[in-house]
Amino acid sequence: MKITQPTLAQHMKRLGDWGRGNDRKEGKWHHYDLNKKVIREASSLIEALGK
Repeated sequence: MKITQPTLAQHMKRLGDWGRGNDRKEGKWHHYDLNKKVIREASSLIEALGK
């Protein structure tokens, strides 16, 4: 993916604001990951809509 670190950080912050991601700060660094439970629920909903 061709995306800059500041752009990625901004997107991950928004996902966190919406409850779709998590943010953990260690010193000057922020570590982001997706909220897997919410992502799985959304995926299941989308799959059910496609049936």
